[in-house]
Amino acid sequence: MAPIEKGRQGQTTGEWRVNTLAGLKTVLFGGSTLISFGMQPAGDSATVEDYARLQKACEQQKKNFLCRIEGPMILTVSTGKGKAEIEALPGERAEVEMKGTTILCRDPRAMKKA
Repeated sequence: MAPIEKGRQGQTTGEWRVNTLAGLKTVLFGGSTLISFGMQPAGDSATVEDYARLQKACEQQKKNFLCRIEGPMILTVSTGKGKAEIEALPGERAEVEMKGTTILCRDPRAMKKA
């Protein structure tokens, strides 16, 4: 993932981006990709409330898919190129959004208003 910068000083915005379809082959011949998101409670003592909270964390919007993450939890993002598993600790917050073939990750300073 590459940080999205603003201004000439390279100041980061708190947002990172990755295009899951990149490269010359895709530009010349087209392509498709499969992306999956999964969430699970962190730790061994998950409660029914933890699972209920995770069910409400993601939503399909008009042209995107948005997950609002609040720890403790584990987020797994899988593509044809690999799999990333990230653990959010208690009190940590972030957003992961998929727009077309682009995945955006935001820390609290760049998060959209709910």
